[in-house]
Formats: sequence, structure tokens, C-alpha cells
Amino acid sequence: MRKLLLFFIAALALLCGCASPVKDGYEVMVLGDLHYDGMEYHTSAAVSSSRAKERVRNCTMWKEATPKLLEAAAKNLNKDTPFIIQAGDFTQGDCDTFALHEKMIRDGFAKVKSYFPNHKFLPVRGNHDIRMLKGNSGVPTVNAFFPLIAKELGVEKVTGTYTVRHGKDLYIFFDGFLPKKQGLNSLKKALADNPGVRYTFFITHLPVLNCSVGNPAWLVRDYKAVRQLLLERNAIIITAHTHVPSLIQAKRNGKQLTQVVLSSVGKDWVPGSKPEVNISGLDSFCKAVGSRKLARKSIKASIDDMRTFELPVYELYKFKSCTGFAKLKVSDAGVSIEFYTDGNKPAMVKKLR
Repeated sequence: MRKLLLFFIAALALLCGCASPVKDGYEVMVLGDLHYDGMEYHTSAAVSSSRAKERVRNCTMWKEATPKLLEAAAKNLNKDTPFIIQAGDFTQGDCDTFALHEKMIRDGFAKVKSYFPNHKFLPVRGNHDIRMLKGNSGVPTVNAFFPLIAKELGVEKVTGTYTVRHGKDLYIFFDGFLPKKQGLNSLKKALADNPGVRYTFFITHLPVLNCSVGNPAWLVRDYKAVRQLLLERNAIIITAHTHVPSLIQAKRNGKQLTQVVLSSVGKDWVPGSKPEVNISGLDSFCKAVGSRKLARKSIKASIDDMRTFELPVYELYKFKSCTGFAKLKVSDAGVSIEFYTDGNKPAMVKKLR
């Protein structure tokens, strides 16, 4: 009788949708750039017109659009989701002092956590997270950001790149703003310490594969070495930075890299929009970049290396059609990603592995 009762309880749970939505697997939520900001974190005028426009953009979108985007993400969050990824530029930066920047980080972290109070929130540093009013400094992130991440992980401290093992899978949260060579060495160590995993996920703010028309060579430092190391693992790269969502699959010597760019910039969020491809293929990308930029040494070198790959998928989407949040679905059967532009059904689903 007890076994029969347990059977009916399990059947009822399935009918009610209470069971995990991924059979024999799990899902992870992913957010892109957030640029948390507010006028209270700035005591001086912006140093340029472009930064002044960014400040207005951020302060406006954090009043309404971004909170609604996060509400939509929270509505869609499964209770069994092990953690939430945020791929850098968590804050805007541009603060006059370390104290103001640290307050921005702590306030922003508390704000975002309020939408996901029962889940681990795991970000990486972006270029804005270290950008001060004048120049760059990692001090505020060391004092405020790293301790908050360590608390989420339940560890004593975080000093840059960190890893998370979930079941058979490895998640490398890569810090691309460590001093020269430290970033590459931290990746080598993460891989060496975690052999024999099922899937390797590489979370980075700066992309590994060229995907920005405006600044094609703004990639992770030592990108060629990073590409090769990750290629050996058939890694899935989760990144942000460009504010233009994209998907690239790059194959070489029987191995494959898959890179997904996500954006959660509230200003560009159009609830319910359907993703539209804006650029398809490396040749179209290069045409959009233009011959003058392509002639620059750094850009030419990075594009030349891209041409050593077979690129079966190379898609940049219209940013106002694909901004929002995403969910990785991970199981023995493979890995897919669902792009959401609202809290309901996915706007697009792509197979990553």
C-alpha cells in the first residue's frame, strides 16, 4: 500500500510540473551585462559625453526596465537551479572613489540577490567593474566583490578566477583582469585540477572568439592560447561585453568551441521580442567591420586565427530582439540554451553540444 501511495504522489508531482524540468539533468540561469548604477555613486560629472550618456542610460533603466527584466527571470527560475551565472559588467563603475565603488558593488549585489534570494549568484569581473572615473583599479572589487562571491560559494576567499564543480561538469569563472599571464595560468590550473569532466563551461566577460563589429580584437588576453586550451575540452563559452547577443561554433582538428554572448541591458529589452539574425557568417562580419579596421595588426591577427576554424554557426542577433536572460539545459543527452525575452516560454532554443 505504501509503495502504491508513493507512486501516485510521484505521478501527481509530474502532472503538476513539480519535478525537475530537465530529465536526468539540470538547468542554470545566465545573465549578461547589468551595469548597476545610480546617481548617488557619482559626485563628479562624467569625463566624456559617451560616459555621460551611459550614466543616464543606466540610471534610467534601473528605475524600471532592468527590475522588470529581473522579475521575469525570477518568475522563470526553477527551485532546483543550482546557481545563477552573471557574465560581468555587473556594475557601471565610473566612481570618484574606492568607497563609492565598493558601495555600488554591495548595493547592486543586494539588489540583484533580492530577486533570487534562495539561489547562489555567481558573477565574474567585467571591464566596467574595475573602471573608475579616471583610470582603472581592481581595489574595489577585491574589497567588495570578491568577498560577496566567496560568501555565495561558502569559501574563505576568492582572488580572481574560481571554479565550480556541479556533478560531472566544470564551470570556470574566468577573471580576465588579473595581471599579465596570471589569467592564463589560472585557466591552466583550473583545467589541470579538473580532468575527466563531462562538460567544461568557461564563463568570461571578454569574448574568446571575435564577435564585436565595433572593436573586434577586444578579446581575452592571450586569446590564441585560451582558444587552444578550451578547444581540447570542447568547451562551451558563456560571455557578454558586446551588448549584442550571438552564437558561434568553431571547429578545428575534430574539436569544437561554442561561444554564446548574452546581454541583459535593460535599455535594450523588448519583452516578447523574437530573435532576428543581423549578421551571418565570418565574411559578413568582416564586411560590417570594414577594410580599414581589418587592416589593423591586432584585428587582422585575431581574424586570421578565426579562419583556421571551420565555422558552421556564426550568428549575431539584433540586440533589441534577443536581450533578456537565458537558461542552460544540461544532461547526458547534451547541452542546449534557451533565450528568453520575457518570463514565459523561450524565444529561441539552440543546441550547444
